[in-house]
Amino acid sequence: MSEIKNKTITRVCISDSVCSLLTYILISTKEDLESTCFFTSEGIHESVRNQLPNHKYIPMARFLKSRFSKIRFLFYLVFLRFTATMRWRFLKTAKIFAMDQLYYSGALIGNRHYIALADGPNCFANLLATKDYQTVIAPENQGLRMRIVRFFLGCTWHQGHGVSRNCDEIVSITPDRLPVVHDSKRNLVYPLEKLWAEADAEKRENVLRIFGITPEDVETMKRCNVVLLTQQLATEGTVTEDELAAIYRDLLSGFSMENVMIKRHPRDRMDYARYFPEAYIYDRFAPMQIFAMLGITFEVAATLFSSSVTSFKDARIIWGGSEVHPNIKKRYGIQPIPEKR
Repeated sequence: MSEIKNKTITRVCISDSVCSLLTYILISTKEDLESTCFFTSEGIHESVRNQLPNHKYIPMARFLKSRFSKIRFLFYLVFLRFTATMRWRFLKTAKIFAMDQLYYSGALIGNRHYIALADGPNCFANLLATKDYQTVIAPENQGLRMRIVRFFLGCTWHQGHGVSRNCDEIVSITPDRLPVVHDSKRNLVYPLEKLWAEADAEKRENVLRIFGITPEDVETMKRCNVVLLTQQLATEGTVTEDELAAIYRDLLSGFSMENVMIKRHPRDRMDYARYFPEAYIYDRFAPMQIFAMLGITFEVAATLFSSSVTSFKDARIIWGGSEVHPNIKKRYGIQPIPEKR
């Protein structure tokens, strides 16, 4: 990536999910994208972020297990909080779109106002079922101690998902919202199907180039009638790879693996070819919603609780749920089946 020129940057996109990145690209003009600096982390694979016109990789502590590593990462965030505007002067004036629940979002946003980007379909409905939601709305998050912490780590620390008072708008692809806390925000819903239909040929080609989708990929997918949408449950350590493979094998029982496409979650690093050698493993880092927009259909769409499964309106959905393993249920709560959009 060439050096970012501060004077040419008027917008900032902070993202760790390919769905939020896709949403931002589709709601932006060509000129908007050329004047955007993208701050990304592990959720956006290198093969994708290298296609962005201006980008900066910020490491996340998602896989840091030791206490020392976490403490070191906190010091890094404090350092970033007080040096970001010196390194990237455009942060003082640029229009900011952000997945504000990321560790480093607050360090980049500082005390400025911003627009929150939902990280996927039905993400706020999914959040309601988890312990993270209770943490975000907890009264102690409004006390003096947390205000001091936010001085050092930014306004979105434990106030992500559009909860922060500095969040003015929420951009998402589905209409679900957090009760009460989102009522004072301007809510903008952009269905991806509508955005794609309105996009010209140049924008569509740009999307396919950024996410590395080829005509050969599309033709191979069309030969499959079952799709499995995975999640990063083994990568993040919630279950082992063997356990997750067994769960998916039960989910797909009754189907010939030769007719199955396994769409790996962009943050999933599990080697599915080891467990399902006969299936077609799509291991590029593109959002599932693109394939539905390209007219790819499946008879069956299976997942544990990925809301992207609703992108395929005519498919029969197999929803495993979070109750398939106690560790998954403990971490994610009981995830409801979303309505098809």
